[in-house]
Parts: sequence; structure tokens; C-alpha cells
Amino acid sequence: MAKVNKKKIMIVDDEEDVVKLMVAALGTKDFDIATAYSGEECLEKVERKKPNLILLDIILPGIDGLEVLKKLKSDVQTKTITTILISASAHKKQMERGLSAGADAYIVKPFDPLELKRKVREILKKSS
Repeated sequence: MAKVNKKKIMIVDDEEDVVKLMVAALGTKDFDIATAYSGEECLEKVERKKPNLILLDIILPGIDGLEVLKKLKSDVQTKTITTILISASAHKKQMERGLSAGADAYIVKPFDPLELKRKVREILKKSS
């Protein structure tokens, strides 16, 4: 039986419960999921894991999500990684900052787990 090539997703959030919810929503059957709990950990792991998509919280300890996004988009090795920002802030200015920094989408917490999975599938389909 041929091994299915799963899409790789990195979930970056400092709240363990949110990470668990996202892992459960996406399912390890469909995706190869890596996790990081800070901006530094994300940047450290991204080279090794080579994710197709990153779910990135904006409010993180140390380097925040917008700074991580800017670093990813300015690096030749990582600039094409699809990125969805996730934040409790639904302010239009915050969304605009995230999207103009290079995010492919913006999801507001709390999110519907089924909607998260649908959005991830939709964006991965567009980017493949």
C-alpha cells in the first residue's frame, strides 16, 4: 500500500488547550502536525519540519506572530509557506496589518473547529 503524502501543518500558539483543539479539529489522519509554543520555537522548527502551512497566533511570548511572519516572508527558504494568522482580536486594523505582512488568511478566536478545518483545506488546495 502506497504511503499517502500528508500535508504538513505547524500550529503555533502559547496556549496548550488551543493547540490541542486545533490538532483535534484538523486530525492527524489527514495532516502531519507539528507544534510550537513561541515565535522562537516556530522559527527554530520551521527549517526542520518544512510545513506547507502554519497556523500562527499573533500574541506569543518573545517574538510575536507578526514578527515571525515578517521573518518567514523575508527568507528565501520560507517565504512561500502558506500562513494563517489566528488571534482573539477582530479589529479591522489588526487584520489588515496581518494580511499586509503576508498572511494568507486571518481567523478570529474563538473559532469553530469545523470552519478551521474547512479553511485550512481550502487554502491548501489553492496553494498546491
